[in-house]
Amino acid sequence: MKRTLQIFLGLFILGFFLKLFHIPGWGQLLFFSALILTVLTIVGYIISCVKKDSFTDSRLFELSLVLWLDYFLTRINLWAVGFYLIYCCIGISIYMIYKTKNKIRNIKVFVMFLLILWGVLMQQVHSYSIYSLMYMNTFINKNIDSNIYDHYSYFLFIGEKPDEAIIAGEKAIEKSIIENGENSDVTVNLKKKLIQRENGNFIY
Repeated sequence: MKRTLQIFLGLFILGFFLKLFHIPGWGQLLFFSALILTVLTIVGYIISCVKKDSFTDSRLFELSLVLWLDYFLTRINLWAVGFYLIYCCIGISIYMIYKTKNKIRNIKVFVMFLLILWGVLMQQVHSYSIYSLMYMNTFINKNIDSNIYDHYSYFLFIGEKPDEAIIAGEKAIEKSIIENGENSDVTVNLKKKLIQRENGNFIY
């Protein structure tokens, strides 16, 4: 089981680096590696509880780590489910700390405290900041197209940054004119979306 977990954790890390450099296939690799890790750790914890063996705390720790990994995945993908998943992560982490309360110097307790703190801080980071880091970074993404600027504009609008959002939306239109032509359906659609967002209809 441990070897299998290490393999899929390695695949998850690989998928993250593929995502950073926008190499095709990163989405599927990240999702399925995280899914399999979650299933394996849940099954491992349940089996350990049923057997009432001495590995229960270790299995719970593994499950906590994987759920935090899932939360990280939802944040970098800007999935709304992340705002609910964090409560599950914090709950299990607190339970983990409670179960090892007599071992306060245990490294696992320290890790859980750090993850809870990290999760709370991540909740304060706006989606536009994460999107900018993952997609607007010219060091890792040389081809920032109209679609990326359009999505960035959307996240800026919902993050209550209207001035910056309009600039990003106009940049998306400029890029689309170069990529598709001024009268193309794509350009026309981007113009319509920007107008709607300016009027308070924050369509994606």
